[in-house]
Amino acid sequence: MVPAHQRWLWVRLWFATLMGSMLAIWLAGSSLGVVWAQGNQPFIGPVLPSDSPVQIDPVQIDPVQIDPVQIDPFR
Repeated sequence: MVPAHQRWLWVRLWFATLMGSMLAIWLAGSSLGVVWAQGNQPFIGPVLPSDSPVQIDPVQIDPVQIDPVQIDPFR
């Protein structure tokens, strides 16, 4: 039979090891996430190759709708 104080020491050691490994995994994952985010551009829309038959009209995806008659200088 293991004395109570020695058993408590092993429980604390096991808990500290568990928490330390979880912290190490979390820090590694967050630093990898930062590195990944710095190397990639934010997602702003579908990426289409230049020879894709699908063409996106920038006027259609523009959130500001301007009447071209109002800004026509030759009107």
